[in-house]
Amino acid sequence: MRNVYKLLDDECELDELLSKRKATLHALYVATTSALDEYGILHPPAEVGPSLLINLNEWESHGPKTAESLWMELLENAGVNLDVVHSIHSSHSSHFHSGGWWFRMCFEDHEPAELREAVAQISQFCTKKVEMNRNATT
Repeated sequence: MRNVYKLLDDECELDELLSKRKATLHALYVATTSALDEYGILHPPAEVGPSLLINLNEWESHGPKTAESLWMELLENAGVNLDVVHSIHSSHSSHFHSGGWWFRMCFEDHEPAELREAVAQISQFCTKKVEMNRNATT
């Protein structure tokens, strides 16, 4: 605990630590949003914390019956763990219709390459589900 108090007492060291942390979070945010944009996955800007809301409504009619079952399939088949979001309280939620398949994607504690790969896995998995449904109905 002594080191924590020492850090808090040293304003220069604390400022440096916070500056580095802010730069790291910004880089992770940019890596994540760039990948989401590249794959056409809708997301409002992050408002608080190191996570983003992502909208997978595009695949809603082609996949499992619930967001929870899509979450499980993504986890089991693509190795991506997202949080299912049941209600949205965001100043940006008006840009997207409410309901549907919203997930929270945390970007803290990951490397940019890991985040890009996770987004690619989400897109590839969901696209494959669409193709499988199309083939099943034709």
